[in-house]
Amino acid sequence: MTTQDPPQPVVVGVYYDFASSLCFMAHRIMDRLAPELSEQGVSLSWQPLDLTALTDWRRGDPIRGARRQRILQVSRDLDVTVTAPRHWMDSRAAMLVALELAESEHEPAWREAVFSRVYEDGACLD
Repeated sequence: MTTQDPPQPVVVGVYYDFASSLCFMAHRIMDRLAPELSEQGVSLSWQPLDLTALTDWRRGDPIRGARRQRILQVSRDLDVTVTAPRHWMDSRAAMLVALELAESEHEPAWREAVFSRVYEDGACLD
């Protein structure tokens, strides 16, 4: 009889910016999938990232028209209720805290609190 070593856990990096409503929606979807992922030996490593460094979005840019409609459509498609912001917020202060908390037991609670406050309660990070 041979014994097999248990499979090694798989860690998947998930990059996010508190200024992004799509990142909020991904956060909610990953919450829904957490039990299944855990069952499969997959854990998520949440990594803050300033999307203004990678995209054409700039702090203060208005979110209206087709861009706003796309956010609301994705929200409906994913069944994630979101309060869409009026502009691309300055998330640097909240992201700095997230960086300090990375890999700590407090990081998930911080991420949840900020995302909920902004995209469910309609608060502004600025």
